[in-house]
Amino acid sequence: MSLQLAVAQFSPKKGDYRHNLDRLGELFAQIDALTPRPQVLCLPESALTGYFLEGGVREVAITAGTLANDLHAL
Repeated sequence: MSLQLAVAQFSPKKGDYRHNLDRLGELFAQIDALTPRPQVLCLPESALTGYFLEGGVREVAITAGTLANDLHAL
């Protein structure tokens, strides 16, 4: 059994959820166009928040449901 894996390295903007989500949408479109199409996309752990936020965690925190809805809307 084989697994098609893609790794995306990019610099998310710190604290800019909307920008980072839009960037992920661009990455998903690029991944979707690949042949064979990857089954897994590995992203930086802070792809949506832009790395260590220090005191800004509460301001950019979202629920899993919000993230799912936002990703679906892309």
